[in-house]
Amino acid sequence: DATNIITPILSVITNISLEHTQFLGSTIAEIAGEKAGIIKHTVPVVIGETTAVSKHVFQKKVESTLSPIFWAEDLSFDKQFEVPLLGEYQQRNFATVQCSLDILNKIGFDIAQKTIFQGLHNLSKNTGFFGRMHVISKEPLAILDVSHNLEGIQQTLETINNLNKGKLHIIYGTSSDKNYSEIISVFPADAAISLCSFKNARSLSYQDLEKISKDMTPRPQLFNNVQVALTSIQSIANKDDTILVFGSFFLISDYF
Repeated sequence: DATNIITPILSVITNISLEHTQFLGSTIAEIAGEKAGIIKHTVPVVIGETTAVSKHVFQKKVESTLSPIFWAEDLSFDKQFEVPLLGEYQQRNFATVQCSLDILNKIGFDIAQKTIFQGLHNLSKNTGFFGRMHVISKEPLAILDVSHNLEGIQQTLETINNLNKGKLHIIYGTSSDKNYSEIISVFPADAAISLCSFKNARSLSYQDLEKISKDMTPRPQLFNNVQVALTSIQSIANKDDTILVFGSFFLISDYF
């Protein structure tokens, strides 16, 4: 993002959305311009996903830096690898990884197919990667996810819609600087919603959650502890239901 202190051998920009606007700007073009700051003179860059606006920004940047640019979303890859993560967006993320690995191999690295397979197979063990469509129980299906901005949450909800067999129970917690009103507005109308604060100082407070809940129909349950919230919802959910806990890295961190 705004941090830019190294000269890389490869730059990778995943996608662009309206977040961290206090640092990066209030439009896609402004944020893309900040992200493009990691593109260095003649250093190749991989772009994961684009909009017409962000693509234009990146194209203009590489014209001045003479950097080879690769658009991962326009490339097709061997489907032999099974990504051990739920969500169509993770498949798109992995396409960006594959594009990056191909470039690294061309500039002198030796990353074998077997190594990629082993990396995926041992993803959590090797990296501590957790909280991204993380299934913690099956009946009812309970999933933790760290998506926290509007775009990420919409993608998570799209994935959940394809998985859910019963009623959807949402446990949502957010930092106070997020556009939580807009995010809550995209929750499915038939979902049972609970709002939860978390320990980190950035949390939207329990008192603020109370204020928000007064304008919601039906009124959501309120919690100040994610583990208590999850236990409570599990006790009333049917085995075919889905419980989704999301909205902040901090919320998910409190669970672990």
